[in-house]
Amino acid sequence: MTYGARTRPEAAGGRAPNNLVDSLPVGVFTAGADHVITFANDAWAATMRTPAERAVGTRLYDLCHDNDRARIAGAFATACTHRQPLRFRASLPGTTTWVEFAIQFVSRPDDEQPGDDYFAGTVHEVTDSVEAVRLAEVLHAVFEATPDLVGITDDRGGVVYANPAARARFGFGDADTHQLSTDTMYTPEAFELYYSEIRPQLLRGEPWAGIVPMRNTDGDVFDVWQTIVAGVGLEMSIEWLVSIGRDTTEVHEVQAELEYRATHDALTGLPNRTLLLDHLHLALGRRNREEHGVGLVFVDLDGFKEVNDRYGHDAGDAVLREVAQRLADVTRPSDTVARYGGDEFVVLLDGLQDGMAEAAQIARRLVDAVAGLPVNFGRRVQITASAGVAVAPRHLDNPDRLIVAADRLMYRAKRAGGNTVVAPFPSREDQG
Repeated sequence: MTYGARTRPEAAGGRAPNNLVDSLPVGVFTAGADHVITFANDAWAATMRTPAERAVGTRLYDLCHDNDRARIAGAFATACTHRQPLRFRASLPGTTTWVEFAIQFVSRPDDEQPGDDYFAGTVHEVTDSVEAVRLAEVLHAVFEATPDLVGITDDRGGVVYANPAARARFGFGDADTHQLSTDTMYTPEAFELYYSEIRPQLLRGEPWAGIVPMRNTDGDVFDVWQTIVAGVGLEMSIEWLVSIGRDTTEVHEVQAELEYRATHDALTGLPNRTLLLDHLHLALGRRNREEHGVGLVFVDLDGFKEVNDRYGHDAGDAVLREVAQRLADVTRPSDTVARYGGDEFVVLLDGLQDGMAEAAQIARRLVDAVAGLPVNFGRRVQITASAGVAVAPRHLDNPDRLIVAADRLMYRAKRAGGNTVVAPFPSREDQG
């Protein structure tokens, strides 16, 4: 009974592999001094996907892929002398398999025949290992190039890797990476989030994604949108963390700018009609709970068209900016001054304690502020204004009705020669 395949024992230096070698789970082979295989066990055959009988008589180099053959031939002597493994692609039918050979040259004593010298070695497949290394190299190249912030920490929270984008954002150099830890990069709020939400999810084997507050070496805090994955140990411990994140500071700034533009007038910086309606709706809701008054002053500039026609739109813009500032200067902190459109301004009076009387007093102050001094934009122009005042009745919850009422009263004031008009709301005229 034979195990594996072999030539005559004397071809292998006078020693035939025994049953133990044949039955090993590790691929074992021998080759003569001419590099021709003389023996291969069954594990070798399984690794190389070639029957052991066909291996005998094959030169070692013929096992290599064409692209690796020259490299392996050049490294063969060194590998034998220094016992360095040879890793190459095996030339196998229909597949690419990476294998690793460990080879040793066996020389017989001088009193034996020279033909007794031979090579002996082992082989095992390393395709998964090679592919893992290749994947790691690809990921490393991606991590190094990406503008996202990539970091890896160990089980003690030490930073073992940070890509260039992360090092730049957090303000440390490559040499400083291993001196950093999560203690220096995360805020106390971040640690609260980690133990309450992130860690439990990671221990379930699930990635976590969300916004985490972090800080750079200068102590500046900023939000980072992160996806975090973890290696979980046998005793439910976190052994490593990988975080891929993106600094959301610029995104938040853009969002804030867009929100500001959507709710504020570009010329004067005042709240626009949209934000006014929102504030008015909220004020009416608070009025019903806190039992205070809510009023509106609708202000329209007198003769503004003539300013535009005579001096141009730049002059008109200068007038509008100056009026906006004057109105803001004489209102209370709880009030909202908004540019309603054109030369119309609306002031929301929130928290009135004395109802119509208090609203009328504020309206007069607004009109006097507009007309108080000439507007100077290279020329001096005296500006006046007309205003209508409406105070919401107790159960009014429709902001538009209050605006319409104040608008009507403002036009009544204009027709009367530019005086502030205060009238109960809703009056019969308003109801009609």
